[in-house]
Amino acid sequence: MTRLKRHALGVSLGFLFASCAAWADQIVMKDGDRVTGSIVKKDGATVTIESKNFGLVTVKWDDIATIRTDEALNVVLPEERTVKGNLQTRDGRIEVAAEGAPQVVAPADIVALRNAKEQQSYERLLHPGLLDLWVISGSLNIAGSKGNAQTSTLTTPINFVRASRTSRTSALSEIRDIAGRPVISRGVVYAVSHSGVLSAMDIRSGQPKWAPLPIAGVNAPLPVGDVVYVVSKEGELTVINRDSGQIYWTRDLNEGRVRQEGGMFGFFDRTVRPVWSGPLMASNRLVLTNSDGELVAFDPKTGAQTASIRMGGPVYIAPAAYNGALYVLTDKGDLVSIR
Repeated sequence: MTRLKRHALGVSLGFLFASCAAWADQIVMKDGDRVTGSIVKKDGATVTIESKNFGLVTVKWDDIATIRTDEALNVVLPEERTVKGNLQTRDGRIEVAAEGAPQVVAPADIVALRNAKEQQSYERLLHPGLLDLWVISGSLNIAGSKGNAQTSTLTTPINFVRASRTSRTSALSEIRDIAGRPVISRGVVYAVSHSGVLSAMDIRSGQPKWAPLPIAGVNAPLPVGDVVYVVSKEGELTVINRDSGQIYWTRDLNEGRVRQEGGMFGFFDRTVRPVWSGPLMASNRLVLTNSDGELVAFDPKTGAQTASIRMGGPVYIAPAAYNGALYVLTDKGDLVSIR
């Protein structure tokens, strides 16, 4: 009797585990690997999935053979159309089981995916509440002087910055800590702030062209064709639709470049991430430099790295192009010409 009970318990547990796996999102890669978990988002060329065993896993969208979700996702399609439903790959295309309007689309037609939490964050940026999206920064300054009278001065300036689509304040006042040069293209000013706001403003009226994006940077944005390229302080290259502000994709330029330095015997190490400058468009390639002393070229459509050259020293200034040549000034004072 005891043996029979154990057998029944084993069957029940096996059924339970199988049921849990069946109710998870599943991605099958073109090389046969499987990733099971909960899809968080598709952002540009990558998909983020939360795996129970490995945490957040990022895979390339183009490397996916099939996809199946058991939780409805917000699916962004061309022309900013958004539908919500489960996804299932069939015959090389993706079925979106949107309620009342199921659709079958090509994988390339899916601009973005967002789970409920990501969608809530996105909508919060578009329609912030009164107390939402404020960034408060300040500093403490102490000064003193001696003479016929001794004086001491204590100042505590505080800055309030808010990214808001509905704010009636000047758009420039929302990003007054601009570190990179603003850029003017087709009657629109593009500017990114150090505190984390990228804005596009009409050059005549100063009114926002689209909702500010939460991107912090010190480099000037680069408008090219129908898109705008911008590099964040964290070393992420983002491509944005210049008319709508929609993010097409984001690439981590520091992938494989982050390292640990300092410390002793593995303790008190500090994480070092290269600082990037640029981008510049040259010969149909995005060219950037970094503090590791690299000049790196990327494909402007996919963000894939295509070339890299060592400069012999750190570079903190964006490269310049003139008469068919690239010019790079290193931190050592060397001016390098590349043809």
